[in-house]
Amino acid sequence: CYLQIVLADGLPGVGRDRLMADMDAWGYSFRLGSTQAWFEHDAEDARAWLATRGLLPAP
Repeated sequence: CYLQIVLADGLPGVGRDRLMADMDAWGYSFRLGSTQAWFEHDAEDARAWLATRGLLPAP
């Protein structure tokens, strides 16, 4: 999910805000209640996993 959100910024007309809203509408379930809350406050392990494997785009 983390990588999808980050990559959404590179899609014209999409972006992370829209994707996170879509993920909520599609029924994705996160401990903190929303995709955005998870991404902003509980996704450190996902980000670290992707970063150690070189899978995150350059900032």
